Amino acid sequence: MSYERKGEKVKPGIYRVYNGSPVEVIMMVPEPDTGKEFVICKKWRFVRNKDYFVVSKENFYSEIEDQYGKKHQRYKYTDFYEEQASNLEDIEEDGFNVRDRIVRMHEKAHRFDDSYLKHRTLRSSSSYINYAKDIVEHITEDRARIQLCRNEKLYIGLKKEEFKILVEDLRYFDLCMKGPLAPYAEFFSERFGENPTSIREYAAAHNINRGSVEHIQRKMIRTFAEELKKRDDSDGVKRIHEPVSLDYDVDEEDEGIETEEKQISDEEFVLNLITDVLDHNMTESEINNAVDDRFGIGNIENQLCNEACQLLWAYLNSGGEFYLKEWFTIKERLQKRIAEQSKV
Repeated sequence: MSYERKGEKVKPGIYRVYNGSPVEVIMMVPEPDTGKEFVICKKWRFVRNKDYFVVSKENFYSEIEDQYGKKHQRYKYTDFYEEQASNLEDIEEDGFNVRDRIVRMHEKAHRFDDSYLKHRTLRSSSSYINYAKDIVEHITEDRARIQLCRNEKLYIGLKKEEFKILVEDLRYFDLCMKGPLAPYAEFFSERFGENPTSIREYAAAHNINRGSVEHIQRKMIRTFAEELKKRDDSDGVKRIHEPVSLDYDVDEEDEGIETEEKQISDEEFVLNLITDVLDHNMTESEINNAVDDRFGIGNIENQLCNEACQLLWAYLNSGGEFYLKEWFTIKERLQKRIAEQSKV
């Protein structure tokens, strides 16, 4: 049964012409002098095209007789063809106002997206830093998803347990935002709020360099990570998924074998890290993750390694300014310590 009725406006959407060709109805427009209404249409195809044409409303609602004398409506609404957002965006680019339809289409797709967590597993981070990043970077869409589930009274795109996890983590974030994260409230709102900005955009808006923005963001994430760890320690649970070290029954000949990480001292680890940084083999995110995974959250107890990491972060925050004397000194001290350890 068709959706349109004579005397009413033609509903935008995909219609099938009597001969079978689909067309997309864009809108109705009146003729200025007579007020006669016309329907602006476009041939519906998967590829980009500008095959627009106009049909009078009277003709649009007219009937046509086939060779057997049976009458058919010339244009009939169909749901066989699914309207494409890309097609509407092309139409908008051609000068037609279809923004509302594009927005509704995206909202509908988001609403019934059952693969919301398809590329993300909650609480599977290998460190509290990564756990904090996962919450912060997805917080806007997570809030929207929680609200959607509450409005629809359905678990849309996630399971009941996943819904509970999102609610718990976001409530804890909001609690931290009133306490330890309060100094970062404005920064968070601009960077990750409803209208997020990139690091470049934030830096330009506040007339600071990108290194400074990354430094603020890193401090905020680190502070939140520390609070997440405190929560786990207090609750006696671990909400991250640390790599599992397998315990094997070792034969006598294997007793001396250690993992590669245990064989490398902290000083060797940091020295390798410095080399990778100077050779541009690691991104800042990878550097931070490597340091956090090795030393954990907070100050690095090994004073020499702590100084070396501080120099690393200063180098990154300066936008890559090279401190030749400092690098030479710290590398020499690390190499000397490594040599002393090898003699023991």
